[in-house]
Amino acid sequence: MKPTITIFCGSKLTINEGLKKGVDELVEYLGDDFKYNYGGGSEGIMGLFNNACIERGYYTIGINCYRWMDEGDKKLNEVHYFNSIIDRQNELIRRGDAYIVLPGGVGTIYEALQCITLNDVKEASKTVFFLNTNNYFMSFFDMIEWGRKMGTITKTNEELKVIVRDNPEELSKEIKKYFSKL
Repeated sequence: MKPTITIFCGSKLTINEGLKKGVDELVEYLGDDFKYNYGGGSEGIMGLFNNACIERGYYTIGINCYRWMDEGDKKLNEVHYFNSIIDRQNELIRRGDAYIVLPGGVGTIYEALQCITLNDVKEASKTVFFLNTNNYFMSFFDMIEWGRKMGTITKTNEELKVIVRDNPEELSKEIKKYFSKL
């Protein structure tokens, strides 16, 4: 059975061509070895990721809210709807064997921090992979590092099961290496 990777990303369309290219390249490098679980939307980075998967015939699962039913992609292999964003996010986390964080807004950062926190308090042990195209997450990780310097964050990225790569090919190799050890 194929492992499931949950994708956290934004529903707003980026104007940055580097971010768009990074998403498409990541899908290409990862290939058909996984099921891809994501927020179910058809717009923004989320839509770019989904379209890249569908164009290649990869298995996609949408986890969405009823209030956005009309905005979701109808070409997904599976779609599941929830009443609240919290229930939706919990299902995205539950279904993932690992997580990929792509550029997004505050919801994406919240979801990434949920996964990192679950690893931190040992309620989960699933790797969180960040695609840092164009240094998108640089300030986020600067904040984490500042917390370490101040003593409020005590664990390393490795201990938190966080892997960050700037390049889609390098990230896909890390993801495949991770799953080869399971």
